[in-house]
Amino acid sequence: MGALLIAVTAFASPLASPAQAADARHDDLICNAMHTLSVPKDESKQAAQIMAGTVDMGSYGTMQLAADPDWAPQATLDLSGNRYQNSLHWALPLLREGTRGGVEADLMTARFVALLHDWVTDHPTDQRGSWIDHQQYGGFRLGTWVCASRLLVDPVERTWVADQMKIDLAVQLKRFTTNGANNTMLNSQLAAYAAAWEVGTAAQRTKALSNVNALRKMLLNADGSDIEGAPGYGSYLSQIFLRTERVLTAHNAVKSAAAVRTSINRQGKFLAQATRPDRYIESIGDGALRKIASGIFATDSTATWARTSGAQGTLPTKKYGRWEGGYVFGRSGWVKGRDEKSSYYSLRTSTKAPATAHRHLDTTAVTFFSNGVSWIGDPGPYRYDTSALRRFITKREAHSALIAAASMTATAPGVLLPATSSKAADKTCVRDLAYEKTAGIGLTRCVYYLRTIDALVIQDVVTSTKSVANVTQQWVLSPQVGSVQEQPEGGYLLTGTTASGKSRTARMLTSGTASVAAAGPVLGQFGTIYGEQHPGTVMSLPITISVGQIQETLTLVAAGDRPLGFERTTAADGRPSLKVTAGSARQSFVLAQ
Repeated sequence: MGALLIAVTAFASPLASPAQAADARHDDLICNAMHTLSVPKDESKQAAQIMAGTVDMGSYGTMQLAADPDWAPQATLDLSGNRYQNSLHWALPLLREGTRGGVEADLMTARFVALLHDWVTDHPTDQRGSWIDHQQYGGFRLGTWVCASRLLVDPVERTWVADQMKIDLAVQLKRFTTNGANNTMLNSQLAAYAAAWEVGTAAQRTKALSNVNALRKMLLNADGSDIEGAPGYGSYLSQIFLRTERVLTAHNAVKSAAAVRTSINRQGKFLAQATRPDRYIESIGDGALRKIASGIFATDSTATWARTSGAQGTLPTKKYGRWEGGYVFGRSGWVKGRDEKSSYYSLRTSTKAPATAHRHLDTTAVTFFSNGVSWIGDPGPYRYDTSALRRFITKREAHSALIAAASMTATAPGVLLPATSSKAADKTCVRDLAYEKTAGIGLTRCVYYLRTIDALVIQDVVTSTKSVANVTQQWVLSPQVGSVQEQPEGGYLLTGTTASGKSRTARMLTSGTASVAAAGPVLGQFGTIYGEQHPGTVMSLPITISVGQIQETLTLVAAGDRPLGFERTTAADGRPSLKVTAGSARQSFVLAQ
């Protein structure tokens, strides 16, 4: 470990006079776009904490910063937090406060520079390894060098920073690939582009820009949906796109910046549809519950309407959509202000894209939010660590899905079958290929949202071609659901609580008697808020199928205390139909065949 240089005399004062304190270097657009959308005007509290030896890494934990750090993993940080130690971006409040002036400005800047020197000394370039130079952590570190280059004034330190930046610039350009790339690669190449303007060659600037343009085209589907299997990461990607747009514009890459803005606008339409009535983007895959970030989308966009609950923006009109990222979203309508009335559902239908780090094995998973309560939920990501819960929560078994007691082909796509949507109902069917080759088990899930009576019907069809198959139809009820009571007339009464504290009910009717159990150590646990664990309730219905058999299972769920019922009927043209009742309301529809 290198000795820390904490004496102010280690380099010239970053601010030679009070007049220079107003040079606003801490508002440097390119530096501030390296890691975040906006930098607080006052970071004195954060800087003081770092000086005292504590670094708040947000949801990733707290880092204890010794006078002479050893950079070893800490129990107070999760996996990402420990890797982010190597990004050094967490030390930037020291540098920015140093440029703002003040009694301790010199000491803070000195501590920042000393930390950089210590890290480099303790991490020789030939010993850094894949995670230290990973496009997220190494890319963020490259962004830190960009900030140091633009904010420091001492020529000796600036020369040293330039040397470090050249090293990491070459590494990040070399690590570029579009094979399985996700948001982290864009962070990397954005930093590379900015660094190439600081210390790179014309060829490096051209290469970095070409990489950014390539990523822009492949990180989003044509309809604006994400490729990562997690709409929350699509929201995070929109923030990286905005940072990219700012840097490209600052360096006069006008066409590329305009193309990024086009991608942002496409994303906005998708993210608006992915939001529940409580304005949270559904926590599918590794996307923890989050709202659409402010300052990204046009003030007249549907994304802005969803973010502001209708205070700004254009009212969305779309109530149903199928998305290339492997999602279906549907709803009863759009309600301005606090919405504890309307209904929303999602269906995971797989995707055409190759698997990425943030996708879960969640094909056929369903969520249902109605009257202010998430009744059927998605478990979310929990946190990035090696715990049993994290390992479990990414699997099929953690979701409200069809789960076979057999090995599966994790890369098998779902096949979205012909679908329809009208003012009366939505119909979506997905054929799940996960178990067909390995076990001969065919799974098809059809989801019908009956808009006329505000009810959700799930039809599951299971077949087997090799041996007797055991499949579980599983519903994971969110922590908002406080109780599940079996009813004498059939079905279950669910009681939940809205965000405003109101008690609400819903009914669920299944084809058979379901098993109801409280969450265990992993099954039924929700991590929809990153890093937090909250127990839900698990309802499961076993399905056994002999070779050559076809078995159908129906589930009906609707908000309110309306008794539910369904009856198989035949339409006038002879096609099989279902008549659904919810209290005095009724609606019939033709079933998928």
